[in-house]
Amino acid sequence: MIFLENIHKSFADHPVLDGVDLRVAKGETLVIIGQSGGGKSVLLKHIIGLIKPDEGQILIDGQDVTNWSTRRMVTSRVRMAMLFQQPALFDSMTVAENVAFALTQQDRKSEEELGAIVRKMLAMVRLPGVEEKMPAELSGGQRKRVGLARALAADPQIMLYDEPTTGLDPITADSINDLIADTKKQLGTTGVAVTHDMASAYKIGDRIAMLHGGKIIALGTPDEIRNSPNPYVQQFIHGRAEGPIR
Repeated sequence: MIFLENIHKSFADHPVLDGVDLRVAKGETLVIIGQSGGGKSVLLKHIIGLIKPDEGQILIDGQDVTNWSTRRMVTSRVRMAMLFQQPALFDSMTVAENVAFALTQQDRKSEEELGAIVRKMLAMVRLPGVEEKMPAELSGGQRKRVGLARALAADPQIMLYDEPTTGLDPITADSINDLIADTKKQLGTTGVAVTHDMASAYKIGDRIAMLHGGKIIALGTPDEIRNSPNPYVQQFIHGRAEGPIR
């Protein structure tokens, strides 16, 4: 479903991605782990078309999208949605208006159809009955759920997650992980998530890739990553300050 080959990207002569190769199968969730500032979010933005590579090729469901404009990405037959680190809800809109926002921009649906979709999405993220609330009335975890509902309302084939549990307490973070796993099972979406939260990576990932020094240095199932002989991987997953990572 997603094919990245030899992706290079530098900013102000500072290389961030240095020949990244990745394959994500249809219906799979791939989690990318690595240090803060190591290029994880940059890689995610390449997939959705917000950033173009200096070198390399990106294919989405067989389409070469390497140099597509943002507009062409939006109108392509492959539907993608992204849950950002901060859900970035519109403060002046109700929860229902936030969830329906993308649909009102793209489709001509009746108020009844929009209402039904909003209720379905909010029920899916376990927030029924909050349609008329304002974002300021919600907790951080609830706002994250509304952001997920808004992304899912567009019926995406591919879901991208940028640090989905950042800023949440462990219990709320675990509930978000459950939602990501559950919605994948229900909707069959292909997913790519970036995180430094290993509990999240193990729970939502079918496979985990570690990005270090601009390259993928390890790739495997959660168990394979847990047992990786690579010292960089072991230092990262155990959160040790001393070791080869600098």
